[in-house]
Amino acid sequence: MPVQVQEVVIVSGVRTAIGGYGGSLKSHRPSELAGLMVAEAVRRAGIEAASVGHCVFGNVIHSEPLDMYLSRVAAIRGGLSEQTPALTVNRLCGSGLQAVIGAAQQIQLGL
Repeated sequence: MPVQVQEVVIVSGVRTAIGGYGGSLKSHRPSELAGLMVAEAVRRAGIEAASVGHCVFGNVIHSEPLDMYLSRVAAIRGGLSEQTPALTVNRLCGSGLQAVIGAAQQIQLGL
């Protein structure tokens, strides 16, 4: 019996600005910026936060304890449900792309 693979589409995208070390973003915590990104991605997609089934983030350098589970903190701060699962990917330069791949695979498999 063939496996039914779910179609994957990207409905929104948001990223933070790129700043220099110790520059204009130094007073903003990564988890604060990530929460703003989640809220904005949901807004741009025109969906309800409750409809988000999973939150996946790519992150490399953890600068404070909250960053260890950045995706979970970002999901909650961004307005997603406490029941929404979250995954943080740390794969150095490939973290962002691996986060997209992992999220797409979860959707394709119906997870």
